[in-house]
Amino acid sequence: MRCSLCPVWCSNWASKPVSCWCTSTSTTKRMCGADSVGQAFTARQSFFALDFHELDRGLSQEERQAWNSIYASFRGHSALSSTVIGADLHSMNVRSRETGRVERRTMYCVVVLVYRVPVYIPATEMWMGEARPDYVLQNMTGANIDFIITKVDREGGYAIASRRQATRTQRYFFAHRPDLCGEGSQVKCRLLAVGPRRCLAECYGHDVDLTQRERSYTATADLRTQYHPGNELDCIVKGYDAAQRDLLVSVKETETNPFEGAEQRHPVGSRRYAVIAGKYGAGCSATFPTARCVCVTTPISTRTPSSSPGITSPWWCSGLSGTSGRCTAKF
Repeated sequence: MRCSLCPVWCSNWASKPVSCWCTSTSTTKRMCGADSVGQAFTARQSFFALDFHELDRGLSQEERQAWNSIYASFRGHSALSSTVIGADLHSMNVRSRETGRVERRTMYCVVVLVYRVPVYIPATEMWMGEARPDYVLQNMTGANIDFIITKVDREGGYAIASRRQATRTQRYFFAHRPDLCGEGSQVKCRLLAVGPRRCLAECYGHDVDLTQRERSYTATADLRTQYHPGNELDCIVKGYDAAQRDLLVSVKETETNPFEGAEQRHPVGSRRYAVIAGKYGAGCSATFPTARCVCVTTPISTRTPSSSPGITSPWWCSGLSGTSGRCTAKF
């Protein structure tokens, strides 16, 4: 049976207390006071016993609409959507998945706002599968996520939610829509966190790691210069395992391959202008505007002080690969 306030399941719920993350205690406020099944039901019943007309009497129209959305999500398990504004540390009691024992842990809670109402999502309720490092949560500021309210403290003015429950609902919807999960379908994905070399994206409840290979035909020195949490990208479904709920997507295949026909646009011996993209040990790379980010290299012995990122210089093609579009060039 599930705890009435949170998505933690207990196989012996009738004979022993259920202690889960809903029994958490913040450094400044008590998140929830449900230490047993009886108290959990009492807390849930106390919510429905509140005089909402009296509590909401002095609210503005926007505030009233925000609280009504929270009430509806708590009662009907409907998903809400909002933007991550930060991640705070809180100490709480959680049941270990390995030992089954209740442990007190300090973990990050993602903070979102429903208008002006803060909603806290514990790290244990963020991911469906294996937990991710804390720095991922800290770098999610600006990302748009879905969640379901699992606890409301109307008098305290805050709520607790679970992203994991919302992703489970989205996955079920995705799996039963052949026009979405079929190979070759074009769908939307939302960026949750962006690092120098890879991005974490969410597509219908599936958390997908996007590397350079899936994102673009060409290399980017630092993805954070082009992408940010909250960006929405088009992607193509490359494969979907309904049993394992494993989704493979590709962002770059929504566009045509810029390397196709590059040998006609840039024949050997032609003179082109290119923007230097970066330097590395063996030389530097540049972008041909007409080739849409065709990468070229020059030996380190031919580099000059003017070969700095952002500088536009003339280049001569001395060789070109028709399959990859990569050519060797010099100043």
